[in-house]
Amino acid sequence: MVSRGSKVELIDGRGLVLTDPQGTVVWTSLGSSDIANGVMKDTGNFVIVENSLNKIWDCFDSPAHTLLPTQIMKKGGGLMSTMSETNYSDGRFQLRLLHDGNLVLSNVDMFSRDPLHAYYISVTFDPSNATNSGDQLIFDATGYMYILRGNGKRFDLTPRDKLPIGDYYHRATLDSDGVFTQYYHPKNSTDNTRPSESIGSGACGLNNVCKLVDKRPKCECPPGFSLLDSNDPNEDCIPDFTPICDKGYWGDLFDFTELTDIDWPGSDYANINPTTEEKCKRSCLEDCFCVVATYKDRQCWKKTLPLYNGINSSLNMKAFVKYRKGDGPLQSPCGFSEANKNQRSLISVGPVLLSAYMFVIFVLVGVICVSFFLLYKKKAKNTYPSSKAVDDNLPHFTYQELVKATNGFKVELGKGVSG
Repeated sequence: MVSRGSKVELIDGRGLVLTDPQGTVVWTSLGSSDIANGVMKDTGNFVIVENSLNKIWDCFDSPAHTLLPTQIMKKGGGLMSTMSETNYSDGRFQLRLLHDGNLVLSNVDMFSRDPLHAYYISVTFDPSNATNSGDQLIFDATGYMYILRGNGKRFDLTPRDKLPIGDYYHRATLDSDGVFTQYYHPKNSTDNTRPSESIGSGACGLNNVCKLVDKRPKCECPPGFSLLDSNDPNEDCIPDFTPICDKGYWGDLFDFTELTDIDWPGSDYANINPTTEEKCKRSCLEDCFCVVATYKDRQCWKKTLPLYNGINSSLNMKAFVKYRKGDGPLQSPCGFSEANKNQRSLISVGPVLLSAYMFVIFVLVGVICVSFFLLYKKKAKNTYPSSKAVDDNLPHFTYQELVKATNGFKVELGKGVSG
């Protein structure tokens, strides 16, 4: 992303050059001394050609966050989402066609820019037959998008009977919310662009749950979890209690909130098959690492933190979210409602007030203990009188009195303790 006032120039010997308002070069295409011209094709592809009309560079080979019809993504290629609808700098999500043939959507580390866990996988990698694995992502002229396998077979990403390209403009964009969406816009209409197809759910943060509403993700923390950033519902959720695995752990101190059609498919660390629902719950209760257990078709999956790829869909699956009995179930098993959010906020205040009360008690006890210590120390110090106090308690005699009492120092009165 560059500042307003930046410009792009086609310069002989340097190619396409992007400079900011101060004249600093931000980006250049591959340079050549034989540049003839640049051509904007009807497909939207900008191409730089040599005098011999050979292509030097085109923008379709370097996609940013959008694909257009006739564009092809090869292995190793990808798209980055934007930060927001108005901020076109790189965002938090990435689409990649891996070298193994899988098309994946994944979160991106905001510091290293490395891809993290994938929340969508096309499963077009065939370890037993390399020619059956994905080779290219193709967005053809009719608006049909598919993964072309090495053997020529296709894996459909959109239905083949889409709107004809002759009557509509099409584009496929990795949006700022992490959803890869194909849009269409009638050429003879001023209506806003409408979404056609989209892939990818689970674009929410860690421990969060994603549900598609009107083909857009809506994120919400499950019971027992709260948003790390209350201003960003797509962010990570954190547990309302700290899971512990020490000698004091006891499964009977915990219970479950039961949810339906919710899963975190990327967080399993153990599978029990076959089993019953009660045995599944008991196994999770007795396992300090288990935070959530899901159950379906006599199978049990135990999950630990962090929870990845949370989805809320028609899964026909039960999810048991563990909570500490003293905290109580923080939300109704029926769903995530606004009223329950308010209730969770009120319940969360209780431990805070209790902690403040205990802190005040601790301070008062500390003050009392210090006062008694200082008082005792003072009394102990006064148990042994100082030499000055002893001198003050002895009687004093004048020289004349001593002469008279000893008859001119002829009579010995005593030797005293000093001999």
